[in-house]
Amino acid sequence: DDSQRYKYIPCPDCLPPAPKLTVSREILTLKRRDDGIFEIYTDGKLVEEYEANENTSAAILPIKLWRHFNQIIEDRITTLTG
Repeated sequence: DDSQRYKYIPCPDCLPPAPKLTVSREILTLKRRDDGIFEIYTDGKLVEEYEANENTSAAILPIKLWRHFNQIIEDRITTLTG
């Protein structure tokens, strides 16, 4: 049986392109400092600081995160559509 003796090996130029490797990274990050101030980072850059205490509402923090997330998505769409 010849199928066991011979293997077909295509030339490298005939192969489809290899899939691009993706790199894991932080897109939106929330950090809380020791002094109680929250830091919001997008793509590794500090974009906002927010102090949640008895005089401010901690409920605003998720809204701030959502707004930054939406901005990231809008920027990605703009980049992709040129």
